[in-house]
Amino acid sequence: MKRVSWRKLALQVAGFGAGGLAVMGYFPVGLAWFSAVYLENAYRALIFPAVLIGIATQGTLLQVAKYGLCMVIVVVLTNLLENGGERVGKWAVGFFAGAGIAAMEFTDYLLMVRPVNDLIRGICEGVLVFALTVIFDGMIGKFLWFSFRKKEKIVEEYNPVRERMKGLAESFQNLASTVSQMPSYQETLSEQDVGRMFDEIADRICQNCERKQKCWKNDFLDTYKLTYEIFTDIEQNGERLSPGIEQQFSHRCIHSKRFLSETVDIFKRARQNLLWNNKLMENREAVAAQLSEVAQIMVTVADDMKEGEQQNEDLEDMIRKKLRSMRVSVSSVSMLENREKRQEVYLTMKEQRGKCISTKEIANALSKVIKKPMVPARDSRNFVGQEYGTTQFVEDTNFKVLYGVARSTREDEKISGDNFAFTQTENGQLVVSLSDGMGSGIPACQESEQVIELLEQFLEAGFCKETAIKLINSALVIRTDAQTFSTVDISAFDLYSGVCEFLKVGASTTFIKRDHWVEAITSTSLPMGVFHQLDFDSTNKKLYDGDFVIMVTDGVLDALPIEEQDTLIREIIMEADTNNPKELSRRILERAKEYNDNKARDDMTVLAIGIWKK
Repeated sequence: MKRVSWRKLALQVAGFGAGGLAVMGYFPVGLAWFSAVYLENAYRALIFPAVLIGIATQGTLLQVAKYGLCMVIVVVLTNLLENGGERVGKWAVGFFAGAGIAAMEFTDYLLMVRPVNDLIRGICEGVLVFALTVIFDGMIGKFLWFSFRKKEKIVEEYNPVRERMKGLAESFQNLASTVSQMPSYQETLSEQDVGRMFDEIADRICQNCERKQKCWKNDFLDTYKLTYEIFTDIEQNGERLSPGIEQQFSHRCIHSKRFLSETVDIFKRARQNLLWNNKLMENREAVAAQLSEVAQIMVTVADDMKEGEQQNEDLEDMIRKKLRSMRVSVSSVSMLENREKRQEVYLTMKEQRGKCISTKEIANALSKVIKKPMVPARDSRNFVGQEYGTTQFVEDTNFKVLYGVARSTREDEKISGDNFAFTQTENGQLVVSLSDGMGSGIPACQESEQVIELLEQFLEAGFCKETAIKLINSALVIRTDAQTFSTVDISAFDLYSGVCEFLKVGASTTFIKRDHWVEAITSTSLPMGVFHQLDFDSTNKKLYDGDFVIMVTDGVLDALPIEEQDTLIREIIMEADTNNPKELSRRILERAKEYNDNKARDDMTVLAIGIWKK
């Protein structure tokens, strides 16, 4: 039996018991229980007969008719108000029930000429019904909420779409593993490569030589050793062999000039093949990383589908009821927990009778029902429209951030080589990225702009930061048109926990300003595009209310005297006493330029990000 059936049965059984509970010959408990349960839209069907049968077991036929009529009054008045788009709460329903039973007692007093004490008891019963309705509504709400929060072990239903997605994810992961297990990056020529070069030299030059028997059989070790020395000399000095090697070899070989020339060509081709093979391997590893990340994203989506299937009918009914009281028509309600175990709600809804309702009002109503602070997701519409539309609501973050930027372009350039971006992700993170291109001017700008744009695209597609920069680095390394070097400085703010992850690839120092001290976060890694195996520095720091994170490019620190850079930049940050991020970044930039006669000898960028508790 479904969980919702057990809850319905429990409420009906309680209604039967409440109906049979008499107080001095009256049945206020049953009427109050009926009124409270009737507020819950999903449980209206059987509560009327349950309470009425309970009253019939202890009361007279006249009492059954009287309380039944009062319950009908509650139903009629409640439905009239709800159909009119009005909000009906426990106070209103309690008043309907209490006033209804009191009015009946008053009518009975007038018609039957009963004692005044009966009238007083009737009025007291009405007050008691009103009070019990309010109390029971709170009890029922807590009961339903506890039922929603309680973790019950249920049988997972088979979903062919989800299972197919997991199967595809496993296939992608296996393919990524297969690709990764292929021959790895090779820095130098292997023994097999050297052996092939020896065989090629012997076939092309020595095959028809009259001294072949002597050189390659009788004196094989000496010939091999001398040829290997030639390879080593070519690797160290290029095509121009050292005079000692040429002179030494001319005494041993009658075709020395041709032999040396052919050896240089063969070695150059082998080295070129090695470079191309390494580039292919780099491409292969990049593809393997992409396949693995896509597989992980597919698994995450499949898990989200699983969470989305576990709908709670009680909570859904509570949401529908709450929004109906606000004159909002709800077509569908979908709820799920994301990968961070935070609640998400998708509402397909429209407004009724031309009433203008903002999505912030809807979020406030959801917060009261779900007992968690909810807000419309970013880029959501601001108002509920006259046509059905779906709006996503997510848990509100605990922190907010404001940021400011100050920039200065190198004196002899018109365009800065620094680029930055602020990216808001779906999981409540603000990712601030800063890139400094090699050199200055348009080429540097194009390099850093490409890095920032790719990083934004990967993050918005769901890739993690580490994988994103690895893929970008692979793309830069395998470029054949020119070498491209760019630094990457990332500060990822988790607006739920206040933890900031700092990830640096050849980037300049980042600073955290808190109260009266400054903490520096440095990096020793090389820029992107230098080596295939990317080395980056990563660290996490807990931020608190009022902290500032200051990110700068090399041009800012290089403007200061080398021997005092660390001390001076800390003093500059502390002297900039302001809570305005824009003003803070401007003051830091201006003070740094003062050490260079207010000139920018390199592109200079300062990003200041402040974080505050909501």
